[in-house]
Amino acid sequence: MSDSSIAQKNLAIKDVVLRSSTISTREDFELFNDHKVNSCLAQYYQRAEEIEVLALPDQGPDQNLMIWVYAFSYTVGVRLVAPDETTQADADDYIPVAQIISTFKSRYFSEIELCEESLQEFSKNNVGFNVWPYWREYVQSTCARLGMTGAISVPLYRMQKKAEDRATVALESAHQQ
Repeated sequence: MSDSSIAQKNLAIKDVVLRSSTISTREDFELFNDHKVNSCLAQYYQRAEEIEVLALPDQGPDQNLMIWVYAFSYTVGVRLVAPDETTQADADDYIPVAQIISTFKSRYFSEIELCEESLQEFSKNNVGFNVWPYWREYVQSTCARLGMTGAISVPLYRMQKKAEDRATVALESAHQQ
């Protein structure tokens, strides 16, 4: 059994909460101009940041057991880049039209202790998959509050392919050309 499937089998999601968020808009850009805002390019960012582990005594009838709590921090972000500024957007000092960066914490319970490799593999896809609906809703409601309704549409979550799957797809597409 793979490290990821061991974690998938043994981790039960408890909750997903917003831990921090920053929202910024550029002063020289009119956010209420739907045509101008909707012509911007949305750029996305996502990353599992850290994993916290806590062992708690079981409160049930068998007090000798431990409940393992795994808390994953997951940071996601989106920014709007004006269509005529795409080349400048790579610069460290670039200020996007609008930007939302948030960190969510998702907690999972397990009856067994999991190894670091299993947790790292789990964080690559599963944590993002669980956080993503919260992130999408947060972006949509934040854009509405900023008067940018419809400006940013966060796509559905896409699972990352395993390295061997990516190699197979690349090989297949090379043969088709």
